[in-house]
Amino acid sequence: MRAAEHAEHFIRGREAQVDLLSRKLKIRPVISATYDAELFGHWWFEGPEWLNFLLRGIDDVRRNFRTVKPSEYLSLKGHRPSCLPVCEPSMSSWGDKGYSERWLNEANDYVYRHLYKVVERMTYLAGRFPDSAGILQRALNQAAREVLLSQHSDWTFIMGNGTHSGYAKRRLKEHVGRFNFLYESIISGEVSEKSLKEMEEGYGLFKDIDYRVYRC
Repeated sequence: MRAAEHAEHFIRGREAQVDLLSRKLKIRPVISATYDAELFGHWWFEGPEWLNFLLRGIDDVRRNFRTVKPSEYLSLKGHRPSCLPVCEPSMSSWGDKGYSERWLNEANDYVYRHLYKVVERMTYLAGRFPDSAGILQRALNQAAREVLLSQHSDWTFIMGNGTHSGYAKRRLKEHVGRFNFLYESIISGEVSEKSLKEMEEGYGLFKDIDYRVYRC
C-alpha cells in the first residue's frame, strides 16, 4: 500500500535527521512536526491510514527515536530544561495574510457575541449544577457539545471566504439555537427527553464529554 510506503519514507527521514542532529549538536534532539489535522482525511483520503502506519512504524524497537510528550521529554534523566531557550510565538495563522482576518471580518464578526454568550451561559450551568445525574446530566453534556459545535472555526472561515456561507450560517444558528433551548429547559427544570434524545442522536460526538470542564 502506498500509504505504508510513504509512512516508512517519513520515518527513515526522521531517523536520518536524529542521527545528524545528535552528531552535530551532541544532544538528544526533539522534533516537533505540526500539521493541520484536516489535511489527514478531508484533503488526503489516505491520511488516516498513513497516520496508522506511521505510529505503528515508530513503535518498532529498532528505531532510533520514539514519540514523546513535551512534559516527558523535559523530565528525561540527564536533561537540563533550564538550558533550553524560551520563546513566545506571535499571533499568526495559516490563513490569508498570516493572521486571523479570515475568521474575523465584516462578514462574520457578529458571530462572536453569540459565541461568548453561550460560553458564559455554559459556565453558569456548570457552576449551578455541579453534581447532576440522569437526564439533567445528559442535557448538560449535550449543551456542552452544542457549545463546541457552535465554535467550529469552519463556520466563520466559510463565511469569511464567501463559499457556501448559507450552510455555515445555518449550522451556527442551529447549534446556538439548540444550546439556548437546552439552557432554558435546564433552568426551568423541564427537559424533554424526546428532544434531548434527538439531539444526542443527531450530534452525539464526544461520547465521554463532561460538562464540568466549564466550571470556573
